[in-house]
Amino acid sequence: SFLAEQEICKEKTVAYKAYLTEIYAPASVNSMLIALNRFLKFIGMEDCCVRLLKIQRQIYSSEDQELTREEYVRLVNAARQKGNERLNLILQTICGTGIRVSELRYITAEAVQEGRAVVNCKNKMRVIFIPAAIQKLLKPYMKKSGITAGAVFITKSGKPLNRSNIWRDMKNLCKQAEVSPKKVYPHSLRHLFARTFYRVEKDLVRLADLLEECLNQMVDAQDLRHAEGEVEPFAAALLGELRGIRSDYLRALTARGLTTPGLDANKHGCIVTQGEDGLTSREGVYAG
Repeated sequence: SFLAEQEICKEKTVAYKAYLTEIYAPASVNSMLIALNRFLKFIGMEDCCVRLLKIQRQIYSSEDQELTREEYVRLVNAARQKGNERLNLILQTICGTGIRVSELRYITAEAVQEGRAVVNCKNKMRVIFIPAAIQKLLKPYMKKSGITAGAVFITKSGKPLNRSNIWRDMKNLCKQAEVSPKKVYPHSLRHLFARTFYRVEKDLVRLADLLEECLNQMVDAQDLRHAEGEVEPFAAALLGELRGIRSDYLRALTARGLTTPGLDANKHGCIVTQGEDGLTSREGVYAG
């Protein structure tokens, strides 16, 4: 031990703090000092307690500690190549839902079937949506593993996996996936989910703008190539699908002899009227 046979005193606890600082990260040092201070208070030696390290809060993580999408894909592939299907699916589930590793036990067979998991953390309830793509991956795994109820990710004894199990398994993928070990830990997957969600959210704002523009200009789905490079590929594809749905809707209206004021919108999205009475270019249709 650090003290060996020496007595506890203020000088020794300060020296112990310096010793920890040399070999551990600041956050780890503080966790150890908290335990030390509580022990000292318990034995009546509060005067030997030491101050914690001051850690400036980081709003942004450095790039060398952030997992990239390409590195994530390599980790998933490495897990698959090692034959570790469970870890492969854990990586995709955390990154696909943004769930905390400590909350994986809420990914149950029932939640997968329903498409959402209800998480109860510190007396706060929240819903985690399970995307269809993740459901599609988990259902065959559940069937193969004979999991019909309860947690999906379990140990051989049937208990839900804990953080240490997952952390160790993830670290074992680093060499094969050629990813720095300091980037690989469960929470880094949540960071990647958050960054991807933020990028998608911004793309959806742009998507809404493009959709309005295309509808106003009566652009057909096949003419949406100008969207490339402006939004994520999936968003551009969604834009095309939405435009296609609108085209089908308009054809169905025409086939039934029906109409709406929107059919008479000009390229700027305004109703074309022929007079102050609000009559539009289509007989019997008035601008509201």
